[in-house]
Amino acid sequence: MVEQRMRQQSSNSKLLKGIMIGGAVGALIAMLDSSTRNKMKETAMDIKDSSMDMISHVKDNPGEVKEQMMQRFKTAAATLKDAMNDLQHLYENVNEGIFGKVNDVKDISKDALSSVKYMTEDLKEIGSKFAEAGSELMDSAMADSENSLLKESNKNASLESHEGSGHSLHNPPDTLK
Repeated sequence: MVEQRMRQQSSNSKLLKGIMIGGAVGALIAMLDSSTRNKMKETAMDIKDSSMDMISHVKDNPGEVKEQMMQRFKTAAATLKDAMNDLQHLYENVNEGIFGKVNDVKDISKDALSSVKYMTEDLKEIGSKFAEAGSELMDSAMADSENSLLKESNKNASLESHEGSGHSLHNPPDTLK
């Protein structure tokens, strides 16, 4: 791991050296052009002049420059303080607004899940009551069907016994006549 970092640092330093050398060579080549040299000379002179003007202004009016700098620092500090207050309010709003609502949603979700669990239990109870009622209806229907079959069977047996004794419903016995 250490060797890898050393190779990487060595590679980075080689890259940095290459960039510096390339920049220097590029600047030298650019200086071969007279218009580029003139522009560079003018820019350097402008920087020198503005620096000299600023230095002489500071020497001539140190109190005024100090007061201007102090005023700029105070303004910057006040702006920074306002920005920090705004940031604090934003943080509080996010904490209370969004994260508070997230907790509310979490609580509501828990309540809804709990309600669904209770409803599931109630639905199971209702379902078992329906099943029980269906079972009772089936048992009742089976009993009615069995009773009906028994009655039919008894009726048929009665008819057969009457036919077997020589009596029929269409021909009543002589005693009845």
